[in-house]
Amino acid sequence: MKYGGAMKRGLQISLSIILVVLSFTTFSFAQAEFETGKIGAIVNIYGRVRVYYPTLDTRQIDRISIALSKAPSEVFDYKNDTNPEDTVALLKSAPTDGLYEIYGSFNNSYFQDSVVFHTNPPDVLEKLNVYGWENEQYLIAKFTMLNREAAAFEAIPGFEIVPMIDGAYGNEVLNCLADKGIAEIYVADGTHVGLKILSKELTGFMAIDYPTDDYWLGDTTIYDYLTYTGKDTEFQSSGDGGLGVMTTAPENLGLGDSLVIYMGISVGATRDEMLTVMTAAEAKYASVFTSVERNEGTAPKEYSLKQNYPNPFNPGTTIKWQQPKQGFTTLKIFNTLGNEVATLVNQELNAGSYSVNYDAGRLSSGIYFYTLTTGNFSSTKKMILVK
Repeated sequence: MKYGGAMKRGLQISLSIILVVLSFTTFSFAQAEFETGKIGAIVNIYGRVRVYYPTLDTRQIDRISIALSKAPSEVFDYKNDTNPEDTVALLKSAPTDGLYEIYGSFNNSYFQDSVVFHTNPPDVLEKLNVYGWENEQYLIAKFTMLNREAAAFEAIPGFEIVPMIDGAYGNEVLNCLADKGIAEIYVADGTHVGLKILSKELTGFMAIDYPTDDYWLGDTTIYDYLTYTGKDTEFQSSGDGGLGVMTTAPENLGLGDSLVIYMGISVGATRDEMLTVMTAAEAKYASVFTSVERNEGTAPKEYSLKQNYPNPFNPGTTIKWQQPKQGFTTLKIFNTLGNEVATLVNQELNAGSYSVNYDAGRLSSGIYFYTLTTGNFSSTKKMILVK
């Protein structure tokens, strides 16, 4: 059910009154929360992220949750599959260092207790960290998906977004700002919420009225959502509210390897304020969660991408480049099939000389390519991982 209820999906399975009573009296509804002074977050026992602004009294996003597909009939998602592995907890709380952090992990075992829902989700472990900083108006969520399958597979990740702007469902606008890679959700004369995948490129944004047909009952439906490549703009939802799905490129997920995706969440009274806050979130991501270093020296006069060193390498290497102009810069790693396997840089950078250290410990031996794109400049070089 969209509107929650005591159980994860509501009472969708016909059980006896006794079993229902037992489930309500014995179940643990643990959750963790924090409030920075400008934004708040609550994560429940199953990994649902809720966003509040300006305080925990006013909900803006009812649910952010990751979904991951192995095949059209094999999808890991919040409604069907997530079950707690590590209990959700508040790990860090300001004001000692200004940082708040919630952590929890979730396996795919929820389906084992169901007689109705699908029974073949990919065997992955979701690790979730949600970060906030004192008096800042943004959150950064880190989603780590660990492959527990018997073999590698092509993972297709995405995010379900259920809005509740200013504490109410319905009549919100869901909009993709494609040039900025931001999904924007707002109501007229109300709060604007922005969501941006910081560590990978946004490949699609689907905006629809919230389905009334229990869409999550079919993995193929969610798979269709995750493979959507359109970027919907200015979708006006009905009075029942909308559903947004953010998609990103497939990634080969090796046995025992992890896929990591960072998401920035910003809020503001206007679009301009939301965008300003998102810029601050991107700067925080760059300074805290990436290892991009700007090297001192004379300002470069031309663009150049250097050969990584060492090369061949195992498993770490350094990539250097120069850009004479400020611009949005991406540095991505691809395998020989052209699939993106990592995004090292995805942010606005000033003119200068830069380096980034890359740890390829989760990749298999082989040939890879790294591509730098900034402004009208793009360059690709080959590197070799030998384990």
